[in-house]
Amino acid sequence: MSQRKKTSLQIFIAVLIAGLAAIVMVGPLSGLVLQGYDFEAHFKVPLILTAFALAARLLFALVPMEKLRSKSIELQPEPARWKPWQQ
Repeated sequence: MSQRKKTSLQIFIAVLIAGLAAIVMVGPLSGLVLQGYDFEAHFKVPLILTAFALAARLLFALVPMEKLRSKSIELQPEPARWKPWQQ
C-alpha cells in the first residue's frame, strides 16, 4: 500500500475545516443561553471544544497511523460454519 506524504498546506486546510465544522456544530448547542427574552452568548465552552477538535485533528494529521495502531497480531478470518439444516 502506497502512502502519500501530506503537505503542510493540506494539513492546515484539514485542520481549518475541522475547526470550522466543530464551531458550527457546538456553537449553537452550548454557546447561546436564554435569559428571559434575550439571548446571551457564552462561547467559552464551544471554543474549548473547538480547540480540542483542532488539536486532535492536527495530531492525527501529523502522527502516522502506524504509530497509533496497536502492535497486536491480526487474526485470520475463520471459515463459515455450516448450520445443521444447511448440510
